[in-house]
Amino acid sequence: MMTGGIALTCLGAVSILAGALYGMSLELTNSPPAKDVVMGMTIGGLVGLGAGIPLIVIGGKRVPVHEPPSSASAVSVLVGPGRLTFQGQFH
Repeated sequence: MMTGGIALTCLGAVSILAGALYGMSLELTNSPPAKDVVMGMTIGGLVGLGAGIPLIVIGGKRVPVHEPPSSASAVSVLVGPGRLTFQGQFH
């Protein structure tokens, strides 16, 4: 997910920049207005940024690895009538 978010964010930023530059070039050259193209590129870029940034954030979260708990060392002393037992388990 993180890779897709990075790609969408980059493409969205490039689309916004290209739309802005194309819009400025239309104004400077007095070309016929192509506002639909400029608006489409800008809105598409904003959608790409809006979708890409959450994907980066969600995809970048670390998931903890759950290892099975290791059995701890155990020592026990059992006292009974006339005897004493000692047991130990070490890993």
